[in-house]
Amino acid sequence: MLKPVHQWHRGSDGQGGFEKPRLVETLDEARAVAANLVTPETPVLVQEMVTGGRFEHHQFFRADGRILARVTFGVERQWPPFGISALRTTVEPPPDTGVWAQQLVEAMDIEGCSSVQFKRDEHGRARLMEVNARLVQTLGAARLAGVDFARLQLEW
Repeated sequence: MLKPVHQWHRGSDGQGGFEKPRLVETLDEARAVAANLVTPETPVLVQEMVTGGRFEHHQFFRADGRILARVTFGVERQWPPFGISALRTTVEPPPDTGVWAQQLVEAMDIEGCSSVQFKRDEHGRARLMEVNARLVQTLGAARLAGVDFARLQLEW
């Protein structure tokens, strides 16, 4: 999987766009895709393709070194694959990823809003997908779960 570090971009015409991750299966295919995708403004990460289970999405608000709010979602389904439309349900933080997500946010010293995503492989092992030190698209779902991350960020 080749994944642009900055997925949202502004083109020369002033319009914004979204660069989706690209699934590649061979080294030659990866080189060909990278030749058209990688620029100094758009570096790319290489990430293992994780098949199998569901995503776990941990959101945090941290200030002055303390976690003040958190919500964890289980992503039941997502369309298109690697897309931005998903059905999320709030869940108790799983004992493994719940701890790891908080440890990552603390070790990276992220203040304000952040999110950490894991995906379970076909054997149930958690694999780290990404860490975002910003507000993310699940603001509405978090607010419905009782945590208004946007307000916390604004008032911080």
